[in-house]
Amino acid sequence: MNRINNGNYITPNQFGNYTVFVNDYINQLYSRSLELYAKRYAQNNPTGTPRIDIEKIEESLGYIDDYLYYFFQFNNESFISIFENLIDNLKFITVLPPTMRGVYGQYKNNEKVLYINPKLHSDQRLTSDERTRLYICHELGHIQNSKWMNNLIIILNDINCSIEDKQLMYDGFSLLDEAITQDRAENITYYFSSKTRPSMTQRVTVLFDRSPHKTNFDYYGEFQVPTIDFARTLRGIGKLEDIDLVMKEFNTRALKEEFSKKIFDEYTTDGQISNLYYLLKQLGIIKNAAYAAFGYSDYRYIRQSSQALAKYNELVREMRDYRDPIITRSL
Repeated sequence: MNRINNGNYITPNQFGNYTVFVNDYINQLYSRSLELYAKRYAQNNPTGTPRIDIEKIEESLGYIDDYLYYFFQFNNESFISIFENLIDNLKFITVLPPTMRGVYGQYKNNEKVLYINPKLHSDQRLTSDERTRLYICHELGHIQNSKWMNNLIIILNDINCSIEDKQLMYDGFSLLDEAITQDRAENITYYFSSKTRPSMTQRVTVLFDRSPHKTNFDYYGEFQVPTIDFARTLRGIGKLEDIDLVMKEFNTRALKEEFSKKIFDEYTTDGQISNLYYLLKQLGIIKNAAYAAFGYSDYRYIRQSSQALAKYNELVREMRDYRDPIITRSL
């Protein structure tokens, strides 16, 4: 569907009283993005693919519109927060330079820019356009999760431990962030593609001494089962058997700004805070191992990943909590 008419973006989605606001925001995003593209690439630094670049920027506007509409339909109570977050933190869309088109997508908070890869390949499950939607939605998920990741820094600063341990715990939460954003993005992509999300299959990477892991993620598959197991350590989630329901509840909780704080509060209330530190550090090793596999972290983490997963699995399954959530009553 062509959503650009006479240089203006027109949303086909209905957001009730917010339809005009969504349309205005996306038009402003469109205008700023064209200006940024002209400034960065049009003259002195051409990409060599200007027609494709502009087409993909215009298509991306629709994917962002649909992203908002998905939450308007299925997480309506969080829609305003998600929309305001994008208004504040997403000002531009542009394409990655040709030298970086091995990357699927990138969001830079200091620039408030979402970088897209205009030449993503199709795979057995998704077309090129569907994978573009997938990784745009992934990066939008990081924007939404950034508030509780920022809150995490404050929490970790108050913990009496080494800087290295604090970094590993932060990286452990970063693994959860990646898995949550990927799971959300997969759900959104398959919904708008009218396709059934595939079942989990065995996959092998350089992590875990090349032992297979189960996943149905397009990427970051090694993070999926550890995240499901972590989610089940939380009250109200641990009693769920269906992994889709586990991730649905975990994702819903992660739409809230206090997500990371509530996890620390629950473990503290149950006298298990040292076990939370331990689990997060093992997840931190696994996350760094995945980043090392494509050159963004120390290779030693790959060698440590198998032992970290074994230590993690031994404790996380003992920590599964079958109780109902703690109910807080307001006065």
